[in-house]
Amino acid sequence: EPLEQATMKKLQERRVKEMKEREELKEAQAPNQEVKFRVMQAMGRVEPLEQKIERIVSDKRRGLQRTQREKEEDLRSIMERANSRPLLMQQADSLVRAKRRALFRVRNALRQAGVRDVNRHFADDELEEMDRAEDEKESYGYTVGTEPLTGAVTQGSLFRP
Repeated sequence: EPLEQATMKKLQERRVKEMKEREELKEAQAPNQEVKFRVMQAMGRVEPLEQKIERIVSDKRRGLQRTQREKEEDLRSIMERANSRPLLMQQADSLVRAKRRALFRVRNALRQAGVRDVNRHFADDELEEMDRAEDEKESYGYTVGTEPLTGAVTQGSLFRP
């Protein structure tokens, strides 16, 4: 019996020691209330995850809608510019007409300045262009002696040496 009592006493002591260790471990693992309070103050208000997800989704939707509106406005602007521009054929035609008018103005200015052999101052393709315009009756009112002298002609900058 004394052996049994000694064994029981040791078992009891071991159980008490284990319980103390468990309680100490629990206390060590339990957060200090003051530290917990300070951490909460430093973090500020914590938003619940569902609310955070809803807020992010809402922000993304608003951003997407804004981007779509901007793109639609850009597309509308592009369409307005495209519709207001002349067709490519019309652009090419007006460029040809502008070139022809310029050629006739220069030729007329040279004639008025008294330049002999006016045609030698033009390239072959320019002479052909003026011939085509005359054939199409597009001399734009420029004939010999009707255009006033320009500063470039009177200063001699249009003459070849």
